[in-house]
Amino acid sequence: MPLTAELTATAPRTPDGKPYNCYAIDTTAGGRWTVTLKSQAFDSGLSIARGALCSAASLQHQNDNAAPGDLDARVTFTAVGGRYLILARGMSTTAAGAYELTATPEAADLGYGGSTQLADNRTDARRALMEAQVGERRAQLAEEAARKQAAEQAATQARLNAEAAARRAERERKRARSEAFNSFLGAAVGAMGEVTNQMAAENSRIQAETSAMIARQAAQAEVQRAAQQRAQAQARAQAAEQAARQLAQNKALVAASRNGGGGGYGIGYSPQTRAAAAQQQNAAQVQSGAAASQVLAQQQAQQRQLAEQQRLAQQRAAEQQASQQRFAQQQAAQARAEADRQQRAQEAERRRMAQQQADADKARMIGQSPSGAFSTVGLRAINPSGSPGAGRLSRPVSNVGGCRATNISVSYKLDDLLGEATVNGEWSWQGDGACTPAASTKVWLRLQDGSAYGYVEISPSVPRAGGASMNTTGSPDWSQLVCGFDGGRASGCMDAASARKLWTNGRVAGFEVGW
Repeated sequence: MPLTAELTATAPRTPDGKPYNCYAIDTTAGGRWTVTLKSQAFDSGLSIARGALCSAASLQHQNDNAAPGDLDARVTFTAVGGRYLILARGMSTTAAGAYELTATPEAADLGYGGSTQLADNRTDARRALMEAQVGERRAQLAEEAARKQAAEQAATQARLNAEAAARRAERERKRARSEAFNSFLGAAVGAMGEVTNQMAAENSRIQAETSAMIARQAAQAEVQRAAQQRAQAQARAQAAEQAARQLAQNKALVAASRNGGGGGYGIGYSPQTRAAAAQQQNAAQVQSGAAASQVLAQQQAQQRQLAEQQRLAQQRAAEQQASQQRFAQQQAAQARAEADRQQRAQEAERRRMAQQQADADKARMIGQSPSGAFSTVGLRAINPSGSPGAGRLSRPVSNVGGCRATNISVSYKLDDLLGEATVNGEWSWQGDGACTPAASTKVWLRLQDGSAYGYVEISPSVPRAGGASMNTTGSPDWSQLVCGFDGGRASGCMDAASARKLWTNGRVAGFEVGW
């Protein structure tokens, strides 16, 4: 029975840019088949191929003219059995319009179970083909996953052992730093106490020396005062003695003047005698005053010298005490500054660890932003190059699904089958082996083409630390394929046409994890 369909501008294209629709037929070995493509809208072409994917099938037969000058195409071939793919295509890159396709087996092939049922990308037969291929691929993936898991388990165990050793070493370093800091604080406090004791002893010594010096100076002053008093007494005694001698001499002169003289007449004090006596008395007074002045000058000089010695002694004592105090203050300031620096360092480390823990507790996803979006700005026309392909990405992290983590790796394969997208992927992480990530944890692959981007979800089973997840190939609708996300939930998706463009032109540029 003929199949009527339409070739559109959104159809997949061959490497040279010609649009096509793909169909499948099941054959038996030795059966003869005739496939005819007719269209009044475009010049027709037929390709008969074998393989799992229409975009990568192996060409077996082709034809672009059923008869000379005819726009129809026809291929007759002998099948070797199994499934064949039919590519109903145009002969130009702009071909479009309605067509009629028939695939007719010979009677012998019908007797062996051949089918004229054409399975295009809109029939249940196409999905059955996909499911069969997915099942086969799933078995291959399971086998590969088993081998990979065995290898990864050994590598994971080695990494876990290394991480445990690193954690133990870090704890030991922190303990050593804490003990060193405590020892330093104890030594600093002891040093400050010793400096204080030394300062007190030095102050006591300086005070004792100053007191002794003042006592000595007071004793010297007392001795000097006694000497001055003795000198003054001696001067007074000498002056009194000299005055007495002078008085005696004056009296003797007077007596002599009374008993001497001519004619037997006595005389009184003569002017010469009185002048000599007055002169001698004045000389005695001058000598006595000079002696007293000399003694007073000596006393004043001794007092000034004593006062200067006391001033210098007190100045030296004050300078020594000030120097000792400055030294002690410098030592105490240095000890306080180092203690403050150590305390600030420990406080900063505690704050950093607390912030890391707070970030881990509050985080809902890893990545550069708290949510993902999509953008269709700059989407190019569909490029016949195909699909995003396969790859593996990894990066360091601090949190996965609420568990402390150090690293996460994602393997993916984004392809197409019979014009539909196929999505597969798995992931693993390293971190707290006693923690299980939230069941809602999802991996979002960032698909990007220039400034246009969106996110493709892979939702494999959530593994424990060091384990690999398992996933089966999915084929979401184009309108549900490329989306934004908020944590573990999609938050809007691209329309089917935009998703096809990003799928065929874009590549995986990174990934994020949400829960």
